[in-house]
Amino acid sequence: MRKKFFYASLVIIVTVISYVAYKSIIFSKYSSKLEVSRLKPEITLENLLNAPNLKVEYLKSFNYDKKHIGFNAIVNGQHYITVTKLGGINDGLSIHKSLKDFKENNNMISFPPDFDEQVARYFGFYDYPFNITNIKYYIDGKELQNLNGGFTEIVFKGNYLNISFNNKERGDFIYSTPKEEMSVSFISYNNELYAINTKIYKNYPFKSLHSLIQKNNQNEKVFFMHV
Repeated sequence: MRKKFFYASLVIIVTVISYVAYKSIIFSKYSSKLEVSRLKPEITLENLLNAPNLKVEYLKSFNYDKKHIGFNAIVNGQHYITVTKLGGINDGLSIHKSLKDFKENNNMISFPPDFDEQVARYFGFYDYPFNITNIKYYIDGKELQNLNGGFTEIVFKGNYLNISFNNKERGDFIYSTPKEEMSVSFISYNNELYAINTKIYKNYPFKSLHSLIQKNNQNEKVFFMHV
């Protein structure tokens, strides 16, 4: 009886050690390629939104395997933005809401967060850059709006938003969030797809990315009318 217990315990211990070792190897493999700097990114928010006069303060830029992958920024001193390059995009991209969560993915790496803003991003670099044909998303919370004026923007409030690519029904990209109003937009630029998260900053009210672009365009019209 004692011998059976010993062997059963040994199997459990070896399994746990093997799992921890595997996770450590995966984490080291992918996280070592993720670099953080305070340099202005190669592709800026002004580029992505075609808004050259946008007032942007860049906080952090991210490279993966020596290539630009995204950044964090403050827009107009009032709105916190994170940008992540997801990969290549095909024509006819479809984006649909899922009513059930995706299977757990243990091979995801976290971007270094800005702790004051409380938004964490987890990304599966195993297939990066993804060649994206379709997107499904699951919200652990409530979807408030789905805006589609030129690009898709999902406004929601919840604990997290889980994104899956290409009908694989696994979590490929996760925003872990405080329960406050925010949005995620999907924008194509030079045949690559970017996810842009917009949320409140300090005590300023939330505005969707569509609203920020519209306000910027209105300000530009007013400026040119007075030149």
